[in-house]
Amino acid sequence: AFRTAYNKLNKLLDVENAELIFHDEEDKYFIGTKAGNSEVSPGVNHVTGEIEFYCADPFKYSVNSVFLNSNSPEGDVFEFDYTGNCPAYPVLTADFPGDCGYVAFVDQKGHILQFGNPEELDGKRSPRSECLISGAINADTSGWILNNAKLISQKLNIKQQGNFEFTARHNESCIEAKEGLYGTVCNDYWYGPSYTRKVPADSNGQVGQKDCRYDWSHFFVIEGNQDLGMTQFVMTSGTGDNRKNVAAVTFGKLSQDHYKGFCKLTVNGKDVYESEYSYGSEDTLANWDNGWSYIEKFGGDITFKVGGGDGHRIYETYHDDELEDVPVTEISFFMGAWGGMCIQNNGVRRVKFTAHKVNGWNDIPNKFSKDDYIRVDCGEQKVIVNHISEPGLGAVGNEWEEFQITPGVNWIQCLYSNWAKENKPVFSMNYKGVYL
Repeated sequence: AFRTAYNKLNKLLDVENAELIFHDEEDKYFIGTKAGNSEVSPGVNHVTGEIEFYCADPFKYSVNSVFLNSNSPEGDVFEFDYTGNCPAYPVLTADFPGDCGYVAFVDQKGHILQFGNPEELDGKRSPRSECLISGAINADTSGWILNNAKLISQKLNIKQQGNFEFTARHNESCIEAKEGLYGTVCNDYWYGPSYTRKVPADSNGQVGQKDCRYDWSHFFVIEGNQDLGMTQFVMTSGTGDNRKNVAAVTFGKLSQDHYKGFCKLTVNGKDVYESEYSYGSEDTLANWDNGWSYIEKFGGDITFKVGGGDGHRIYETYHDDELEDVPVTEISFFMGAWGGMCIQNNGVRRVKFTAHKVNGWNDIPNKFSKDDYIRVDCGEQKVIVNHISEPGLGAVGNEWEEFQITPGVNWIQCLYSNWAKENKPVFSMNYKGVYL
C-alpha cells in the first residue's frame, strides 16, 4: 500500500506547468514543474521528504476570475479597483447585435488596442454583410426541412431517414442524431437524418447569394474503434431536382480498423482535400472546443476554415471558374450511421448564414455583423472571432505589452463605430489578480 501510494504521488507530480495551490492560501495558485526531491530512508513505510518545484513564472494568480460588464452611466467604460499587487492582463470581449466596422479599447494611460477599420462607415457607399440565418438549433425548427438535402456521397450511397433529438449540453441547446433515431438499419448505405434550410431573401429582395458564408458549431466525438459515422455540412445552389452542390465539409469514420476520423473538403462536386485526425490529439477537429468551422464563397473562390478554438486546424482556399456566378440558395447538414453503428456524440449547436455584398458592391463587407463575437486576450496577444483565431484583424500599432491593469483604480474605455449606436456592441471583461 505504501509503494502504491508513493507511485501514485510520483504520477500526480509528473506534470509540466501545473497549477499549485497551497492550503495556507487556497484562493491563489502558482504555475510550476516538479524539479526534484530529497532522498528518503529505504525499507520503511513512513517517510518525510522535501519536494522542489521550479516556477519559471514567479507570480501567483487568483483562482477565480473577476468579471465585469460595461454598464457605467458615463458610457462604455470599465472602472474598477484592482487589488492585486502586480500588473495583470485583462481579457476583453464584445458581442455584436448588429453590423459594426471596428472596436477599440483604451486604458487610463492612453494605450490602445484596435480591431477593424474606424473609417468603415455604414452610411457611405460600401458593402454590407447581412445575417440571414442565425442562432442555436432548438425545438423551433421553423424553415428547416427534414430529410431533403442535396448531399455528397462519400464512397457509398446515402439514404436520408430518421429524425433528430433536441438536447442540452454545457447549458447550450443542441440537435443530435442518437442511437435509435437514424431510421431503418442497413449495411448497404449510410443512413440518417438531415436538415435543410432555404436561404431567405436579403433586405433588397435578392434570393440566393453569390458571396456568402456558412458558419456552424458541432461535435463529432470518436470514442472507440467500433464507432462508425458521418456528418456533412453543405452549400447548395438551385431548387428541386436541379440542385447543385457548391461546397461541402464532411467528417467521418468509415472503418473499424482504427481510432481515427477524416475531414474531406469538396468544391463543385469534386473532392479537393482530405485530412486524417486522431480524437484526443492536438489535431482534433470536431470536439466541443474545436468544432467551429465555416465555408466562405466570394465568386469562384471557396475558403474553408475547419476546427476552431485556439486556431483553425484546416485553412484552404480553392478557385473554380464555374462557380463565379453561382448563388447559394440553401444550406444543409446530415448525420449518418452504418449497419447499426453510429457516433454516440454527434450533434450541432448553432448555424449561421451571412450574405456579403448585399448591395452588389465589390469591396469587403463590414468587419462584424449580427451575432458575431470577439475575444481579445491581452496576455496571450490573441484575437478570437466567433471562436476562430484571427491574428490579422488587429491594428499594426496595437500596444499589447503595455495594455495592463495596475494596482489601484483602473478604467478602460470601449470604442466602436459611431453609426452602430442603435445596435451597439455589448462589452465585458475578466481578469485574474497577480501577486508576488
